[in-house]
Amino acid sequence: MTKLWIAIVNWMIKSGENSAANFNKTGALYI
Repeated sequence: MTKLWIAIVNWMIKSGENSAANFNKTGALYI
């Protein structure tokens, strides 16, 4: 899961900081 998580986070960062920020808030719930 860790490697998959990092890959997703890196992809979101490349997509845009705003998207990454929103994903980070949602992801925090799962962590």
